[in-house]
Amino acid sequence: MKPITNSLSERAQLRFQILEKIFKQLGDEQSRIMLMHYRGYSPRDIAKALNISEPIVKNKLNATKQEARKLIQKYYQ
Repeated sequence: MKPITNSLSERAQLRFQILEKIFKQLGDEQSRIMLMHYRGYSPRDIAKALNISEPIVKNKLNATKQEARKLIQKYYQ
Protein backbone atom coordinates (compact mmCIF):
# COMPACT_ATOMS: atom_id res chain seq x y z
CA MET A 1 0.00 0.00 0.00
CA LYS A 2 1.26 3.48 -0.92
CA PRO A 3 1.82 6.04 1.83
CA ILE A 4 -0.80 8.79 1.86
CA THR A 5 1.78 11.56 1.37
CA ASN A 6 3.00 10.10 -1.93
CA SER A 7 -0.51 9.75 -3.35
CA LEU A 8 -1.32 13.33 -2.33
CA SER A 9 1.76 14.70 -4.01
CA GLU A 10 0.95 12.71 -7.16
CA ARG A 11 -2.59 14.12 -7.17
CA ALA A 12 -1.25 17.61 -6.59
CA GLN A 13 1.18 17.20 -9.48
CA LEU A 14 -1.64 16.02 -11.75
CA ARG A 15 -3.81 19.00 -10.77
CA PHE A 16 -0.91 21.36 -11.43
CA GLN A 17 -0.36 19.83 -14.89
CA ILE A 18 -4.05 20.22 -15.70
CA LEU A 19 -4.04 23.84 -14.54
CA GLU A 20 -0.98 24.54 -16.70
CA LYS A 21 -2.80 23.12 -19.74
CA ILE A 22 -5.90 25.17 -18.98
CA PHE A 23 -3.95 28.42 -18.61
CA LYS A 24 -2.14 27.76 -21.89
CA GLN A 25 -5.49 27.30 -23.64
CA LEU A 26 -6.93 30.46 -22.10
CA GLY A 27 -4.26 32.73 -23.53
CA ASP A 28 -2.02 35.36 -22.02
CA GLU A 29 -4.50 38.14 -21.26
CA GLN A 30 -7.18 35.84 -19.88
CA SER A 31 -4.63 33.99 -17.75
CA ARG A 32 -3.24 37.26 -16.42
CA ILE A 33 -6.71 38.51 -15.49
CA MET A 34 -7.56 35.22 -13.73
CA LEU A 35 -4.31 35.09 -11.79
CA MET A 36 -4.60 38.70 -10.68
CA HIS A 37 -8.21 38.14 -9.62
CA TYR A 38 -7.33 35.09 -7.53
CA ARG A 39 -4.39 36.92 -5.99
CA GLY A 40 -6.87 39.47 -4.63
CA TYR A 41 -6.65 42.31 -7.14
CA SER A 42 -9.86 44.23 -7.69
CA PRO A 43 -11.25 44.69 -11.21
CA ARG A 44 -10.20 48.35 -10.93
CA ASP A 45 -6.60 47.40 -10.09
CA ILE A 46 -6.51 44.84 -12.90
CA ALA A 47 -7.85 47.43 -15.35
CA LYS A 48 -5.16 49.92 -14.34
CA ALA A 49 -2.39 47.33 -14.55
CA LEU A 50 -3.48 46.08 -17.98
CA ASN A 51 -4.49 49.51 -19.29
CA ILE A 52 -8.07 48.48 -20.14
CA SER A 53 -11.42 49.59 -18.76
CA GLU A 54 -12.95 48.08 -15.64
CA PRO A 55 -16.14 46.86 -17.45
CA ILE A 56 -13.94 45.03 -19.97
CA VAL A 57 -12.05 43.37 -17.10
CA LYS A 58 -15.33 42.25 -15.52
CA ASN A 59 -16.64 40.88 -18.82
CA LYS A 60 -13.38 39.08 -19.59
CA LEU A 61 -13.18 37.70 -16.07
CA ASN A 62 -16.70 36.23 -16.30
CA ALA A 63 -16.04 34.78 -19.75
CA THR A 64 -12.70 33.36 -18.61
CA LYS A 65 -14.27 31.71 -15.56
CA GLN A 66 -16.89 30.06 -17.77
CA GLU A 67 -14.26 28.86 -20.22
CA ALA A 68 -12.05 27.57 -17.41
CA ARG A 69 -14.97 25.62 -15.93
CA LYS A 70 -15.58 23.94 -19.29
CA LEU A 71 -11.91 23.04 -19.64
CA ILE A 72 -11.76 21.69 -16.09
CA GLN A 73 -14.79 19.51 -16.74
CA LYS A 74 -13.14 18.25 -19.92
CA TYR A 75 -9.99 17.19 -18.08
CA TYR A 76 -11.81 15.58 -15.15
CA GLN A 77 -14.19 13.43 -17.21
